[in-house]
Amino acid sequence: MRTKSIALIVCMLLCLAACNTKRSVVETSYEALAVTAATYNMVMATAADLHRQGKLDTDKYQQISKAGEACYNAYQLACSTLLLYYTKKNGTSEEMTQATTEIINTMKYQLNELLKTAQSFGITILDGTRVQYANGNGTVTTYEEIR
Repeated sequence: MRTKSIALIVCMLLCLAACNTKRSVVETSYEALAVTAATYNMVMATAADLHRQGKLDTDKYQQISKAGEACYNAYQLACSTLLLYYTKKNGTSEEMTQATTEIINTMKYQLNELLKTAQSFGITILDGTRVQYANGNGTVTTYEEIR
């Protein structure tokens, strides 16, 4: 239940950032990029540490890595699109604004998929600096202890 709550909170924060109509597409997109990068780095570093320690088997690690790769690729596309949007903003059409928003939303979706995959294997983001790992045997470790 707690893992679903954390994912829901992260998704809600991303949605709130994107839905704020008083802010520009650039501002809301930049915020979504920052959250995505920090979350991606935290999940992938934790998964790698757990795998090195033998706490996360290779199959599970590969599943997280695959979801991470999709998230990373969506992030890179979103960065490139936002840069193009920003440099062309004086002549930007409504179609370009919509396309940029859709690509940012795709990135958010891929981040959510990464979080769901990691959580299915016991990795949960607690806050902006800590990740929790539950090994299924009742042992819970925080990210700081793992590193």
